[in-house]
Amino acid sequence: MVIKKNEAYIFFTILILTLSNCVVLYSSSVGTMLEFLGYFLLLGGVLLSYFKTSFKYRKKNTSLIVGLLVVLNVPGILIQDIPTKRKLLVLFTILAIIIVSVMSEKFIVKAKMIRIMAYACLTGVVISTFLTIASGFPLFRPTSEPTLGYAYFFNAGIRDKNVATMMIAIIMSLYIYSKEKGYFKSIDKVVIVLSGIVMLLANSRGAWIEFFIFAVMLNYKEIGRIAKSHRKLVTIILIVLAVPFIIVFYNGFVMQSGTYLYRYRGLTNYIDHFGHDTKIIMFGNGKLAYGSGVDYAIAVRRVTGWNGTIENSWLNILIKSGVLGVIGYIILFVRALITAIRCDKMLYKSIYLAITVSLLVSSFVAIYIQTVHGLFGIYCYLIMGYFSGRIRENEYYKTEKMKPMSIIRSFVPNI
Repeated sequence: MVIKKNEAYIFFTILILTLSNCVVLYSSSVGTMLEFLGYFLLLGGVLLSYFKTSFKYRKKNTSLIVGLLVVLNVPGILIQDIPTKRKLLVLFTILAIIIVSVMSEKFIVKAKMIRIMAYACLTGVVISTFLTIASGFPLFRPTSEPTLGYAYFFNAGIRDKNVATMMIAIIMSLYIYSKEKGYFKSIDKVVIVLSGIVMLLANSRGAWIEFFIFAVMLNYKEIGRIAKSHRKLVTIILIVLAVPFIIVFYNGFVMQSGTYLYRYRGLTNYIDHFGHDTKIIMFGNGKLAYGSGVDYAIAVRRVTGWNGTIENSWLNILIKSGVLGVIGYIILFVRALITAIRCDKMLYKSIYLAITVSLLVSSFVAIYIQTVHGLFGIYCYLIMGYFSGRIRENEYYKTEKMKPMSIIRSFVPNI
């Protein structure tokens, strides 16, 4: 098998980013160096692929949204009275998310590269597991809230419970590749099963919810098999059935979970505490989080209350960029959902919707959509970029074919 340069490039980029989450290396100089190296390679590759594409394509599809997201997310942190080094690091995170989520449509050009990403992530997890064992760190840790009496979680050498979402990323990638190729490779089936087992052992209910959403949304394509005259009725019935299910699930499971209540209270406590301050609500509160020199989580919770956590993306966006930043992320996801819905190809539509909705749901129980740590958010943005690029490219060339000069060229190629 011949490995091309761009395939090797993306393999080592994802491998390095995965290793930067190793429990042994994280928060050390080595872990920090790996993370910066990984993002240097990732952002460099994304920007290079972006500027190599047609200027008309870039201008039509991305320039406006990039500028809008920068205008909404950046001013809030620029006006904050915080140390310059910290301000630059936060700006790096904001710009990295914008670059990867909007400008990566030509970075991954074929499904094989998505499969390579999966095996790069898997390789990083395996190496992290052996490093953790060799260093004497435990692979099983007590969990903050037991599930069905099981009070531990398997970390596979990855910090916190991030290995669970890494396994989801691997499963998503191999599923996407198999659908593009039309069949599953035997080794991919084995990896999917093992990844599912590790995801269960990680005891992350948030990850389980995200995977459940992904699996359900994948079956969106089944609607395409229903006669057009019945689709609207079937959709209405599904929505009617889904509403009580969501209410029961939310009240009976989410709101009965202490960890999820803490994440919800973190957001409501912050709004209750600072809701009267228009400037803070609109532009963010970087001074609270970064101005004291103490740990981010401690700095926020000692003001908003210890009965709430920061593991909610929308709270973190409010702190960094205020309501303007929240609007920016809403625009980002609305744009993705519209792109998916407009897609004519049902396979692309269902996969793109599944990834987008899963990532959006994760924003209420985790911080992946607005951070460069943890890998899952960045990973999903890259896959979304691949499908967005395929969909938008088809739309672009369809539009070009309808232009008068394009029609003439089709008959007189030398013009």
